[in-house]
Amino acid sequence: MSVLSLLSLCWSNSVRMFLGFAFPFYSSLHAVRSRSTDEVHPWLLYWMIFFLFESVFTGPINWLSARASAVNLIIMAFYVYLQLPRFKGVVALLSTFNSFLDNHSDRIEKKLEETDAKVKALMRIYLSLSGRP
Repeated sequence: MSVLSLLSLCWSNSVRMFLGFAFPFYSSLHAVRSRSTDEVHPWLLYWMIFFLFESVFTGPINWLSARASAVNLIIMAFYVYLQLPRFKGVVALLSTFNSFLDNHSDRIEKKLEETDAKVKALMRIYLSLSGRP
C-alpha cells in the first residue's frame, strides 16, 4: 500500500467517524437538554445503530476501505440517511428490526435459553475438573 493510499484511507476514516459522531453528538445533547422524548428517541436509536455498525463491522469495513475508497462514502451516506429527519432512516430501520423480532422472537428466546443451559453445563464441567466448588 502506497503512502498516498494510506493517507487517503486515514482521511476517509476520520471524515466517516466525524460525520457519524460529531453532528449526532451535538444533536443528542440538544435533544436531551430539551427534555422532549420526541427529540431524544430518534437519537437514542441512532446511537444504538451506530454502535452496532461500528463495533460489528469495523474489521470488514477497514478491510474493504483499504481496497475500495467508495466504501467509506457509502458508510457516510448511510449515516446521513440515519441522521436526517427528512428520511427518518432510524425509524425505518427500527421498524424493519421490530418486524423481524415480532416474527422470530420465539425462536430467538428458545435459542438463548438453549445456549444459556449449554454454557451453565460447560461451566459446571470446567469447575468440577478444576477442583473448584
